[in-house]
Amino acid sequence: MKVARAHEMRKFLLAVSVLVVLLVILVVAINTAFSVNRIDRDQERAKELIKDQFVDYYEGMVEEAGKLHMDPEIRTNLNPSLYDFQQKEGMQRLFTFLMHLMRPLISAEYAVAVVGGEISGYAVKEGLTGFDVERDAPRSMPDPSMDEVQCQVLDSFAGREGYFLSVYSPMHMPGMKGSFFNYVFERTEQVKALDKTYSDERSKLILQQVVVGLVAIAVALAITLLGVRLLARRFITGPIEEMARISHEIMEGSFEGEITVEERSDFADLQRLLKSGKMLVDRM
Repeated sequence: MKVARAHEMRKFLLAVSVLVVLLVILVVAINTAFSVNRIDRDQERAKELIKDQFVDYYEGMVEEAGKLHMDPEIRTNLNPSLYDFQQKEGMQRLFTFLMHLMRPLISAEYAVAVVGGEISGYAVKEGLTGFDVERDAPRSMPDPSMDEVQCQVLDSFAGREGYFLSVYSPMHMPGMKGSFFNYVFERTEQVKALDKTYSDERSKLILQQVVVGLVAIAVALAITLLGVRLLARRFITGPIEEMARISHEIMEGSFEGEITVEERSDFADLQRLLKSGKMLVDRM
């Protein structure tokens, strides 16, 4: 019976320890999941901020460029024949000139002017392959009903994987409703640096949570095993050993003193039995 009791106690201690370890792992895992999810959300917001900031910059640039014709110096020195040229058959040449002028200034992969659903002029970055303007350039804005700058994020462009911004800028000129400029800008390196920053933060967080979890498990096991052992010693094995000692001393006739019965104790019946045995031995 003694072995069986020890075996049951060991099973009890093991069950308590496993339960505590699982609880600590669950808490650490949930906290890690929430933290990683927060980092992922921050990362997506940062990417969205890159796009929004670029669109804001581009809109400001277009707005300032639109004020050029109001500059007295430009109006004085601008060749009047340009207006005649613009009103005749030279629109395509004009837009081609403008695209070749704008593309390097804004560091775009390509620039294209679309008028009436047809390409009216374009310029492509030197060395750009895998992209045919006549075949691949858009013929309409993402949302034709919106007369404002629009932007799309591309995961690939010209056969390259990365982060690209495709910007659509409507032409605010008489008789050109639905016409627009389209530019593609590569921001892969910036986004890679951003991803690395958040990836390092995520790895650091996970490592930190693992270390905290291991320390918490070790402390919890130490406290659990020590606590259960002390409780068992105080309320189970201790009283049993004490009653076993008293019973041996009673049988040997060497016990001195009185046996106290603790009514609220789980061993009150055994204590009464020992007390009765002590009284019986005293009479004998």
